[in-house]
Amino acid sequence: MRALGSYPGERDLVLTYLPEMQDDEPTNFVSYSKFEKFMLNNLASRDCEPDSSDLLLQAFRTIDADKLGYVSAEVMEALLTSKGTPFRNKEMEAFMLVAKNVETGNIFYEDYIAQLTR
Repeated sequence: MRALGSYPGERDLVLTYLPEMQDDEPTNFVSYSKFEKFMLNNLASRDCEPDSSDLLLQAFRTIDADKLGYVSAEVMEALLTSKGTPFRNKEMEAFMLVAKNVETGNIFYEDYIAQLTR
């Protein structure tokens, strides 16, 4: 869903969207035809839009209490694995690959947000 531009929360995904698509399936799978129909409706309704760059910037600035312009990768990883819906290992690796500065090990969040909104 995220690869197609829809960003539902994990709770909504598990409690609402998946049961809706699986309503009469004999297994825990979703047929392509049901997924396609759901996604077309979901994208048209714009119910699961990604957060705005302003909201992301506000969140990073809340974490960056010292107003340094960055958050250490260690702090970010600790937050993303212990608060809210924890990131899975693959999600964390993908995030760090894009967000973390290789030389410093920090996440310069304005640069990261700029990459997301290109």
